[in-house]
Amino acid sequence: MVKFVNVNLNGKTEVNLELNKGEFYYLSYEKENDKNLFLQMLTKVALPKKGTIIMGGEDFTASSKSGYKIIMRKLGITYKDYKFISYKTIFGNLKYYLYLRGYTDEESTELSLEALEFFSLLHKKDDFIENLTQEEMHYFSLARALSTEPSYIVMEEFHKGLDETNLKKVFLLLEELCKNGLGIMYITNDSTILEKYPKDLNMLGEGVIKNV
Repeated sequence: MVKFVNVNLNGKTEVNLELNKGEFYYLSYEKENDKNLFLQMLTKVALPKKGTIIMGGEDFTASSKSGYKIIMRKLGITYKDYKFISYKTIFGNLKYYLYLRGYTDEESTELSLEALEFFSLLHKKDDFIENLTQEEMHYFSLARALSTEPSYIVMEEFHKGLDETNLKKVFLLLEELCKNGLGIMYITNDSTILEKYPKDLNMLGEGVIKNV
């Protein structure tokens, strides 16, 4: 599971939140800064001054550098602004992502090719980000997040820029992945998405409220 235990987010909010395998819910937020800090804590860019983050049964906040790499394999994240590296090819972006998670060159090559093939992007592997359509960037972002075969995925406003056909395709895929055990946290304030694809809702604000 991914679990926040009494995590001090902004000096006011103590977050207690849990994501289990096979669970799919939305996380809404009151302040952009809180959401950004929450995402930073999930990747250890920021550490909580108080509280503990558990990932896959291990204390993520106290993990060593080498331990952190292994733990991070369990979590995939897609970002609203993608966070791609513009000077690397698609293949290079994926291999670097996997390198940061402790995979060998041989392993990262194999996993990268598998992820690109799954999302029909293999023919784009030597292209740079600027040569992708917005739709392709979305799918590449998801390919990257799933390349380590994680147990959990956090998605930030993934629907932004997707047409209705591709949005439906993505949610059908997410439902299938969830049935196969993937834990999914989808971060959004978009009421259209919440109504069209209803799930349990958590609110990130003055504490975390489940099933809003």
